[in-house]
Amino acid sequence: MHTPAVFTEDDFDSIIDFIAVNPLATLVAQTNNGIEACHIPLFWDNDSSESDAQHGCLYGHFARKNPIYQNALPDTSWLIIFQDFGHYITPNWYPTKVKTHKEVPT
Repeated sequence: MHTPAVFTEDDFDSIIDFIAVNPLATLVAQTNNGIEACHIPLFWDNDSSESDAQHGCLYGHFARKNPIYQNALPDTSWLIIFQDFGHYITPNWYPTKVKTHKEVPT
């Protein structure tokens, strides 16, 4: 994926801080059923004494009934996406909502 330099974050500590503030991640994996995605909270643990990872590990939890847990292909890479809280504009902010009731959230 092309990332313009202005949007690139290379500072590892900043990335870890972002994850701590925005723990809900979208996990995307190749499975027996094709590409699947799910949302789970993750946290970063940099205690390398408990893992083989050089800088630490992301931890989270899947229910065993979750299709991504049951069908993910072994030895494949996963895409993990962290986003900030985003923005929600309530339809109630639109004056025409009272008249038409047709406005939707954005």
